[in-house]
Formats: sequence, structure tokens, C-alpha cells
Amino acid sequence: MDQNFVEIIRLLNNEKISYWVCHGTLLGLIRDNQLIPWDHDIDIGIFRQDIRKTTIIDLMMSNDYKIREQYCDCITFTKGDGRQVDFNFYSLLPKSNLVYTHQGNIPRPRVTSFLDIIAKLKKYKGKSVYIAKLLHYSLNLFQNILMKLLKKSGKYYLAVAYTTPENLLTEFDYIQISGVKIRVPSEYESVLEYVYGSDWKIPKKEFFWAADCQSTLVSKSRFR
Repeated sequence: MDQNFVEIIRLLNNEKISYWVCHGTLLGLIRDNQLIPWDHDIDIGIFRQDIRKTTIIDLMMSNDYKIREQYCDCITFTKGDGRQVDFNFYSLLPKSNLVYTHQGNIPRPRVTSFLDIIAKLKKYKGKSVYIAKLLHYSLNLFQNILMKLLKKSGKYYLAVAYTTPENLLTEFDYIQISGVKIRVPSEYESVLEYVYGSDWKIPKKEFFWAADCQSTLVSKSRFR
């Protein structure tokens, strides 16, 4: 067991915080009875209404963890040589039976395709190479200005979130692995099947959560 994992789980248990292990951490513990060797982080789920982010930050920093980054609904902490610790804050998705945690943003395909066409003019080697180069420099300036405007207006990125049916995260149990008492959803197999698909028991080293998880939700704007 990773030293940070053992310490964090015991700390959360002692503080009686209503957490659960989620995402790849839950997958490894249930499927393999251990953390996934090639996974780089520890995933902890918390309902936003149960505890303030500042409370988690104070708790972690008082135990010598440092904030690596904060983005969307996730706060990442590091300590020593152990795995980084991701706290994922879940909320109820309006007008649905799902809870979600906004995990990041990905560029919109159509926008990036258009910008890619502009960039590729630099590689043009046809008869009109000088005209292409002139166009490239002109369009490159336009591209940079356009990207800044799109990002500022929120039109460049799509928001991506993990989702889980609310009814699968209402009851929790504890499992024991290597002497560590770990809080998990009671219906953990249903959770894993929803998040990763019916083949969740098959290990996959080449895996990108935003594209490969069937539970991810993409929005044209932030989720709230």
C-alpha cells in the first residue's frame, strides 16, 4: 500500500469525514485487491454539501501535505514520495438523478480542427510557398488572438465530468485491505460498471478517462 494512501484513509476515518474511494482507486481495490500499479493518484470522493473545501485544505496542510493544484471540482495534494491525493467534490446535477464532479476541460474539436489548418500552412511546400508563408504569419497572429478571445468567452473548451447515479452513492460500507479500513459505496460493483463499462474487470494500461469512461458527461459550459 502507498504510504500516502494509508495515512489519508486513517486520517479521514479518525476525523469521521464522509468520504469514499472512487475512480481508479476504487477500481484497483475491488478488482485487484490493491492500488493499480500504473495509476499515479489516490481518488477520494466527497459530497460538496457535507464538508467545505477549506476544511479539507486545512486538514491536509496540518498533516504536511502541499497543494499541487486546484481545478474545477478537484484539489490535488502531494507529500514526499507517495502518490498524489485527489479530492473530488460531487454535487447533484440539476434536473437529473446523477451526481457529478467537474474534472477538467478539453478543447472543442471543431475549433481545434480550424486552428490546426492554420498551423499546417507553415508546412506547405507547393508552388505558392511564399504566399503560404505570408498567409501563415498573418493567420498565426489571427490564430493567437482568436484563441485568447475564445478562451476568455468560454467558447474554446468543453467541460468534462465524472457522473454516477445518485442512488448508487447513498449507502456505504468498509472493506479491509492490508489492515486498512476503507470506505466504499455498498454497491461498488454497480458503480464500477457504470463508470468503466461492463468490462471493468479487464485491466487497461492505455486509458484516458475523459474519452474511455462511459460515465463522463460533456457540457458546452461549466456545470453550474
